[in-house]
Parts: sequence; structure tokens; C-alpha cells
Amino acid sequence: MIRIILLPGSEAPLFQRNYSECGGFPVDLGYLVQSEMYGIFYRGKQIGGFVLNHKAPFRALNDISVENLQELRAKVDSENTFEAMCFWLLPQYRKGNFSILIWTKLLRFLHTYPRQVLLLSTVSEKLMSIYLTANPNVLYQGNILTADKTLPKYLIAIPDKRRLYLALARNAPRRLLGSIQKSVRAKFNLKESQT
Repeated sequence: MIRIILLPGSEAPLFQRNYSECGGFPVDLGYLVQSEMYGIFYRGKQIGGFVLNHKAPFRALNDISVENLQELRAKVDSENTFEAMCFWLLPQYRKGNFSILIWTKLLRFLHTYPRQVLLLSTVSEKLMSIYLTANPNVLYQGNILTADKTLPKYLIAIPDKRRLYLALARNAPRRLLGSIQKSVRAKFNLKESQT
């Protein structure tokens, strides 16, 4: 069974190390402490994690040029927005059916979060192509400079979290597609043509 558990603030240094090793990017301890850190557990072992944050400053706005930052801050409704960031998963759990189960569990969890607008950021073109199937508002698309390379950066807002389920249903492997679509339709009372 896959479980998502809120981690205490004392776990921030370990989360920071795991995210850096598995996610490939640094994260500030102060950000982790101000946010809610969650662990993804399978058979009692932590296999991943992520952060939810509803307080400024939003990490999703990091690395964006000063000339674009003011405009983006004005577009983010801080009263109704939260961000899901710093997702990491051990490599052996990143592919196949098990990965889809983890994403399904994560989406169900995000759906219960009390704020409605989900802010997401990625440097992965593949992940962005999946996010786009949720019909998000694309707030920013440009390049950022890291210590050793230039990467694309995408910042999106999904105003209705139910759209994430639709994105999952549209991108799941064919062998899982039928059961996921059926589950999504039942949860949101959707017609077959909507998934």
C-alpha cells in the first residue's frame, strides 16, 4: 500500500538531501521548514516525497528574471493558490504501472488540499507536455541559468484541480487507461466523452 505522510520539520535536512540526490536540484532548508513536507511510503519505506506550500514566496517563481517577476506575482492569487514542488522518487519507482499508481495517489491527495489553484513549475519538457493536457494557464515559459547549464522553465496554474485527473487519464499506459478513466468518470460524474 502506498501512503502519504506529513513529515515533521526535523526531517528537513534529510528531505533536502533526498531531493538533491533524486531530483537533481538544491532546495533551501528555510523553504522546507515553512512548507508542508510529505513522504511517499511503500511497505514502510520512504520512496519519495514532495512539498506543498501556500505561503509567499512561492518556489515556483524562483529563477525568473526580475523584469518578469513583478508581472507573475500579480497573476498569482495568493489567497487561493498553493504549489506542489520538490517532487522526488527513487529511480526504481519512476516507470511502469507502479509509477502511475503513485501519481494517482498523489493526485487524490492534492485534490483534498483546501486551496483550489495549483501552481506548478518544471524544467522537464516531457512533464510539461503532460501538464498541458490539463489545460492549464501558462504563466511563464522561458530559460533559466543554473550553475552549469541553461534549462527551459515552465510555470503554470491549474485553476481546477480536477483537470489533473483528466491529464492522468489521457496519459496513462493503454493497459491502465480503461480503469483509470472509469475511476475518474465516477469520481467527478463525467461523461465518457470528457475523459
